[in-house]
Amino acid sequence: MREALINEEIVAQEAVKKGLDRDPDVTTQIEITRQSVLVGAYQNDFIKNNKVSDEALRKEYEALKALVGDKEFKAQHIMVGSEEEAKDAIARIKKGAKFDKVAAEKSKDASSKDRGGDLGWRTGGNLPKPFIDALSKAKKNSLLDQPVQLQGNWHVLRLDDVRPFKAPSFEELKPDLQRRILQRQLEASVTELRAKAKIE
Repeated sequence: MREALINEEIVAQEAVKKGLDRDPDVTTQIEITRQSVLVGAYQNDFIKNNKVSDEALRKEYEALKALVGDKEFKAQHIMVGSEEEAKDAIARIKKGAKFDKVAAEKSKDASSKDRGGDLGWRTGGNLPKPFIDALSKAKKNSLLDQPVQLQGNWHVLRLDDVRPFKAPSFEELKPDLQRRILQRQLEASVTELRAKAKIE
């Protein structure tokens, strides 16, 4: 490692002798690197000087627990562009078509259509609220009679199973909670700096 550092220093000195440090492309790269180092230093300083209280961590934990809920849902969905298409898919499935076949054929959701619309096990924290509301009222192994509208699309849902979900303990999540809160505070600090800055 020492040898590598010596070699780098020798090459850097030679580059300066040749005037390469004055090349516009090189000066731009040096400035970008300088800014990146300064941004990192600001972030580290912010984290070091902003401690998160246990009260704030507990509040964050309780909010996350409420968001995630106490159940996990195993579901499938078919995403289509209109209510008519969704109702047509529901009718086909009720007449005997396999859900996974209709999903592979009709669904606009590229991430799940190749798995027959399978969403796997999901908690309330990683499913949209309209899905959770609909799935919470459904029975296991059942196709929902009504499609769910979400962000301009319509979703045909099937609930395969439900199981209890136990959230990790406060102590287990404490480091993640601290990072989440500090990240939000850092973003707020940057927003405040931007508001005060004179940008030309």
